[in-house]
Amino acid sequence: MDIVFNGDREAGIEYIKNLQSKQTLDFPIVYMSGRDDINARLEAVRSGGTAFLTKTFSLQHLKSILDNIIPLQNEANFKVLIIEDDKIAAEYCAAILEHAGVEVAILDDQKDVFDKIIEFDPDVILIDMYMPEIDGFEMASIIRQHQTFSSIPIVIMSSETDVNKQFKMRSIGADDFILKPFQPSHLIDTIFNRIKRSKHTKYMIYTDGLTGLMLFSKIKAQVQTLMESCIRYNLDYSIGLIDLDYFKSINDKYGHLAGDQILREFSEFLSTRVRKSDIVSRYGGEEFAIIFPYTSGENAVRALNSMRESFARRLKHSNIGEFHITFSGGVASITDYQDLDDLLLAADKALYRAKGSGRNHIEIAAK
Repeated sequence: MDIVFNGDREAGIEYIKNLQSKQTLDFPIVYMSGRDDINARLEAVRSGGTAFLTKTFSLQHLKSILDNIIPLQNEANFKVLIIEDDKIAAEYCAAILEHAGVEVAILDDQKDVFDKIIEFDPDVILIDMYMPEIDGFEMASIIRQHQTFSSIPIVIMSSETDVNKQFKMRSIGADDFILKPFQPSHLIDTIFNRIKRSKHTKYMIYTDGLTGLMLFSKIKAQVQTLMESCIRYNLDYSIGLIDLDYFKSINDKYGHLAGDQILREFSEFLSTRVRKSDIVSRYGGEEFAIIFPYTSGENAVRALNSMRESFARRLKHSNIGEFHITFSGGVASITDYQDLDDLLLAADKALYRAKGSGRNHIEIAAK
């Protein structure tokens, strides 16, 4: 819902209030506006607004908002790792979560926790407080001390009613606590609320404000983990680095506002041209990285060439005229490079060969 109509600065909000006086609105309301003052945001909240977008928002920002507010129970791809020594209790929790559409794995051997996290890639780790070999305090601390897994939400479950001990659980890195015995709905709500909050926090921390893409520097550890997993299981894995051609001259001729708009459009273009398993990130300036898991270098080149040809045909608009813009890219794969920094350096060198050969071209790294 837009807020301003025909000069009325709160017409959209009044329209929603009028609807609410006549019926129950059992769906989220997202406001958008050229206004970004505290009064507009306050009235939006008071009228039941779930989210507020200023009119410079990108498609990636809108997608993140929608992902965050649409009920998570409608999703079927969330994962919870259960660490619980009592097999019956673990299977009880698993049954509750699986009924809610969550994929569940139960850790059989606590010493295998790192391998299991890498293999399963959970959205939340659910840990019992009291276990004989490694207790919940210790397990949560072990996970938190590992840089790669430090951002995974941890929920502790226990019959412990001592407030001091509950506080200690949170102080060592637990994100939430659920008291045993619990109702199935309490477990489901706790898990989904934690996933929802985690997704929103990661978006705010890990994304670039202009393009809405993940910042490569923030996800490098995850990229490393995914690469190591592909190496371990003998799967293909490639990285493409791409750079907009003559971008500085575009900025100089058409202005930085036009340049920013091109970066936003290019980010949205890339995001809609990759598979769900691929990762698009902003690498720096007008340079972007695409992670192609389970993909050979040759197939990554084919994918980038298809994007390159499509993007080159797009007509761009500015206040002083229309123009086309192209991009160049370099690809490297773990067939030839099994260290992430070496892989990135090889892709970067291939990118510069592509730019040196006339631009609007994709090169693959040599061995």
